[in-house]
Amino acid sequence: MDLNAAMDRMLRLAEEGKWDEWAQVFAPGATVRQNFAPGERSVDDVVAGSREMGISVRYENVRRIVRDGLVVEAHDARLGGREAVVDVALIVEFDGEGKATDVSEYLDSAALASLMA
Repeated sequence: MDLNAAMDRMLRLAEEGKWDEWAQVFAPGATVRQNFAPGERSVDDVVAGSREMGISVRYENVRRIVRDGLVVEAHDARLGGREAVVDVALIVEFDGEGKATDVSEYLDSAALASLMA
């Protein structure tokens, strides 16, 4: 599986707000950790939160390293409506079928706090 293509698809679907399709990028039981939310979350929880926030996103300045089922990526997330740019780092593990199994997402919490104020 081409993990660059899988990541490109993941980002594109988020940009397009196609959350049901975005969820299909993940293996059953996949977990997500985000530094702004406590503990592990399910993909369904992330989808619900993304819909609730209702903020459009565009990814820019993507830097990516792909190694043996693992993608480490940094990018700028331009959040629409408020025109905020947040630095993001992602670590995504994939199974042999190219489905994401584990995601750790780290956002610039100061930029995120100002956005949510």
